[in-house]
Amino acid sequence: MRFQRKFWQPILWLTLWLLAGCADAPPTPTAVWLSPTLPPTTLAGRTAPATVAASPTASPSPTPSPSPTPTASRTPSPTATATPTRTPTPTPTPSPTLPPSDLLTEGQRHQTNGDYERAIAAYLTLLAEDPAPALAREARYHLAETYLLAREYAAAAAAWDAFLADYDDDARRPQATLMAARAHHAANECNRAVPLYQRYLEGDGPLTDLVYEWLGDCLAAEERWADAIVAYRQAIAATDDRGVRVSLHEKIAAIYRAQGDPLAAVEEYDAI
Repeated sequence: MRFQRKFWQPILWLTLWLLAGCADAPPTPTAVWLSPTLPPTTLAGRTAPATVAASPTASPSPTPSPSPTPTASRTPSPTATATPTRTPTPTPTPSPTLPPSDLLTEGQRHQTNGDYERAIAAYLTLLAEDPAPALAREARYHLAETYLLAREYAAAAAAWDAFLADYDDDARRPQATLMAARAHHAANECNRAVPLYQRYLEGDGPLTDLVYEWLGDCLAAEERWADAIVAYRQAIAATDDRGVRVSLHEKIAAIYRAQGDPLAAVEEYDAI
């Protein structure tokens, strides 16, 4: 304790003096770092410079002004060519200035050439002009024919029925009767086709075997099985064509099978 009391005053004064000197001392300048000078180095007989100069502070590169964007000359787009719309061709109508006889000739020419639309148009135009009775009769007959050729079966059936009703004395009545039957048959109107087939067969015209077969087909469609078998057998009797006879026997056998009579069907096949 005595030692501390003896020396504390000098230590205190020394501390105060040091603090005062630090406070009055000028600020220490900031040191600038320089690369040290190195002794020259010999490498493979060659002396390299030993002094490495301090790296200069790089001046900031000026920001380059953006180059003006060149304005591209705009090439005009090619004008789009619109695709032409196909206009549907209207149904040709014969010139109404033609005389009735020429309209009939024109219709027959188109009918022969298979241009049924033009033929029908010519006949209808002729009939709309109230022609002479003879011309009207011819136009109506050929109009019904053309409807059937064009597979307009309902129109053909109506045209043939009207022709038969108005021209009972026409020499072409048997043909008109058969064509009327065919039109009704094709239009799935066997109830109207059957009497027309039967009326045609009463006249003993050509194509008897074929007409009997058509009659049998219509009767079978109406499920008049017994009448259909009779019609098919009459067709067999009317033809000498073996292929046709085989086909007719097969139709009869099919009816027997549908009726649940396999023995009769076998007998029919044996007849072939």
